[in-house]
Amino acid sequence: MKSRRCAIGLISLALASAVSPAALAAAGELDLSFSGNGKQNRHFKGGDNYAGDVALQADGKIVEVGQVLRPSGLQPSKIALLRLNTNGTLDTTFRRDGQATIDFTHHDDAQAVVIQPDGKIVVAGRAAGHGGRFLLVRFRPNGHLDKTFSGDGAAFTDFTKGDDIAFAVALQGDGKIVVAGAARGFSAAASFAIARYNPDGTLDRSFSTDGRVRTNFTTLDDQAHDVAIQSDGKIVTAGGAAMFVQTAESGFAFARYTTDGTLDSSFDGDGKQTLDFGGQIDWADGVAIQGDGKIVAAGTGGANGDFALARLEIDGTPDAGFGSVGKVLTHFPGGFSGDFTGAFGGLALQADGKIVAAGTAQGFLRFALARYETDGSLDPTFSGDGRVVTHFVCCDAVAEGVAIQADGKIVAAGGQGDTHSFAVARYFGG
Repeated sequence: MKSRRCAIGLISLALASAVSPAALAAAGELDLSFSGNGKQNRHFKGGDNYAGDVALQADGKIVEVGQVLRPSGLQPSKIALLRLNTNGTLDTTFRRDGQATIDFTHHDDAQAVVIQPDGKIVVAGRAAGHGGRFLLVRFRPNGHLDKTFSGDGAAFTDFTKGDDIAFAVALQGDGKIVVAGAARGFSAAASFAIARYNPDGTLDRSFSTDGRVRTNFTTLDDQAHDVAIQSDGKIVTAGGAAMFVQTAESGFAFARYTTDGTLDSSFDGDGKQTLDFGGQIDWADGVAIQGDGKIVAAGTGGANGDFALARLEIDGTPDAGFGSVGKVLTHFPGGFSGDFTGAFGGLALQADGKIVAAGTAQGFLRFALARYETDGSLDPTFSGDGRVVTHFVCCDAVAEGVAIQADGKIVAAGGQGDTHSFAVARYFGG
């Protein structure tokens, strides 16, 4: 009997030792197997670094994009790409050192990135010329320009003779590329701007006759900050209406388009919807489509500039079963009175339907993440109260993108202001 008890004890000890640290880690904790402390900072030489977005490859490698701002009076800039291995180290198969920069017009920036099924990397942003143009660039998996795309790897698109900028990019199932942003003429007002490209980088003329469409919500500053493709091919964009001005029409703004580029009248009657969170500056930075077709958006809203989430039914009406009539505000404690927060990194949907939003909190000092249940309530299994903040070096840490790995781990990426570098953090998803 004694020997059996010893054997049982040894088996129990072996089983306990076989449990990995990852299995014991709580959701929301930093993954210390990533770069040793769960965080990674990388600086591009030549100037200040500003990150824009993050995407995950099929093999789990992490791609972050942004810009390097050269120190000069005119502040010229160039596109920057960073690729990390799954353990957080630089991927030396990507342009030899894991980092790549490219300059087209001396005033280029990258705001968004998406990975094609063949591994090619598509980046959207802005280039100089005519006040500013949509810039769409495609890279081969090794980080070099794909010269089969638009003849030289880059496509430039004008909407106006003023400042046009792309903030988001998405892939359709047929390989076409949808880009969303803002088009501003020589007036202060801007409108939603959407362009669709063929896989070779040419504008898709079957989309709104010339590949481009603009949508106004107000006579003020309207901007599309993200785009998502529904399973039926319809295009959903989200951003802000009457941004930076408090009016009855200000707030989150959504527009849905049919596959030919016209506003979808089955979406709230005219293809457009706005939601007011009651703040001076309300806007959406991220949008995603749930498996049931409902539309989720995250951004900034409310009097304190908090994390703001909204969910719409398929027909564009606010979802009464989500938060307070389709809206949720989340404040991060621990800062100072009047600290600005916000889900600048947009959002990602987990396989179980939970919603992850990322941005900044405590006066732009920390990366901030929040995870929500499907009804919009904070998930208490995530870091104890649904919220987590991450300190890097000093200040100005803003998560600009968030993605969910196949194993459920959460990757947030953005910029670290005081070191002017790209920043990435990885968390356990639980």
